[in-house]
Amino acid sequence: MHSPGLMIVCGLAVTLASCKTTGSAGQTAPPGASFVFLGTVTEERPGGTEIPGRVVHVDRVYFQRGAFDDQTGSEVIVSGEKVPSSGQHVFHVDPYQFGRRIAASLVLAEPGREFTEGDVKKLERTKRKEELQERVDGAELIFVGSVASTRAWGRGDVAESEHDPQFTLATVTVREILRGRIESGRVEFLFAASDDVHWYRSPKPRQGLEALFLLRRGFKGAVAGVAEQWTLLHENDLLEKDDVEIVRENLRK
Repeated sequence: MHSPGLMIVCGLAVTLASCKTTGSAGQTAPPGASFVFLGTVTEERPGGTEIPGRVVHVDRVYFQRGAFDDQTGSEVIVSGEKVPSSGQHVFHVDPYQFGRRIAASLVLAEPGREFTEGDVKKLERTKRKEELQERVDGAELIFVGSVASTRAWGRGDVAESEHDPQFTLATVTVREILRGRIESGRVEFLFAASDDVHWYRSPKPRQGLEALFLLRRGFKGAVAGVAEQWTLLHENDLLEKDDVEIVRENLRK
């Protein structure tokens, strides 16, 4: 679980950490499935809606990422060519519509079984690795370090927009470099201190924080003065040190 000190707003992740039944690891979790659950097909065609698919009762949630509530006990409309017609299965789906019922596209359906605690942890780790891959691929400098200081930097000529990022300059003492090179043991980068709707998800590192940092030069649309600076602006650019091994694996790909 992320520390509040990181000030990262992440999607809801609901996992089952107390399964007591046994079972094998099953198939590798497929990419693109942000909702994994044990469910039972209850209706071949959902009534009262034009959404295609079959109605599946959610018996137990194994993994859920996104801005929606825990769906245990609810019904989900699952669409796709290979949706089972009956019985209990483990559904790997990607939700695309929300409302009284969630509608989701099927990524994979495997035989119904209870996940062990180990299965759930393995699934969580696989999904976390998948979530971080894009940010790791695009980062030019990746390192573990601690924030020595922060100070206001100004708008950086961004403000012809009302969404002032309140750019702040952080100075970080580098402990270990995973990608890139630096000339000294310290790195400076910009982050957005603003809680404006455009920037509230951006990380807000504080002095003394020890973390894993993923930096890149500037950002899309950055103007002169910002484009040359190291920046840390995406919620997955500031990670807990627990993510170091996952990032290492991503870098080896």
